[in-house]
Amino acid sequence: MNPSKLKIGVVTVTYNGAEVLDDFFQSVQLQTSSNYHLYVVDNASSDQTLEKIAFAQSQNNAISLINNQVNVGVAEGNNQGIKRALEDGCDAVLLLNNDTTFESTFFSSLADSMVKHNDQILVPKIYYHDKPSIIWCAGGELQLWRGYGAKHLGLNEIDNSQNNTRRIIDYSPTCAMLIRASVFEKVGFMDEKYFVYCDDTDFCIRAKLAGIPLIYDPDMSLWHKVSSICGLNSPFSIQMSTRNRIYMIKKFAPVYTHLYHYLVNQAEYILRLLLKGEGKAEYKLRQKSFIAGLRMKP
Repeated sequence: MNPSKLKIGVVTVTYNGAEVLDDFFQSVQLQTSSNYHLYVVDNASSDQTLEKIAFAQSQNNAISLINNQVNVGVAEGNNQGIKRALEDGCDAVLLLNNDTTFESTFFSSLADSMVKHNDQILVPKIYYHDKPSIIWCAGGELQLWRGYGAKHLGLNEIDNSQNNTRRIIDYSPTCAMLIRASVFEKVGFMDEKYFVYCDDTDFCIRAKLAGIPLIYDPDMSLWHKVSSICGLNSPFSIQMSTRNRIYMIKKFAPVYTHLYHYLVNQAEYILRLLLKGEGKAEYKLRQKSFIAGLRMKP
């Protein structure tokens, strides 16, 4: 296939993130490729998000809005966009956070790389937006001993070309992930029980189990405004990430290892408290969320 013929359905989920959208839509507008369609899935935003989307649509007819009346979460929102893109005949789907910026050749470079190497799932190198030479994620790996904890490779390193090897990886966040349409037939869609957090890890695990390699290509770059919406270590972030980690253990880890993984997580909560990384309120929230995860059924 000629890379220019690869039609990309770009899916982004918005929720009260008006402050990041101008930069995102500008990056989209400046793309040299025209063979894409952007599906914006809004989860009942109450700020200026819908106005920003409407303005972007007036400037670019390759943008469609899926307007949810309630917040259905990131996982379900992504699924709505993915399914619409597949219905419209897209050859690949790019899951893309809207708190990101990227070069004008980003879409075309992803398409070129995917077609040239016959990739099924492809991710770029990701930097911090406010520290543009510092790596946030150069691919990732799964730490099974932590109950499928995800580790970002290159995290917080100055980029001196030490992560410039194209390779198969175990994990990468879906803030920028190009996926061929055929993958969803083999792997399925995002697990909507997560709502937000760990749904990307879950998808990477299922792809690996299905024998589909996840490729990291450092020739494409993205700049991410990390935790711009949910907030780093906010109560909501602690609640969902804690609950979802336990759910993921129940879903993928052998039953005979569950107790071990639960104890490892409990030890982590205690260390966070003792080392003053978190207070008693956060510890209690983690315990409550731990129980909520135990009650979830895969």
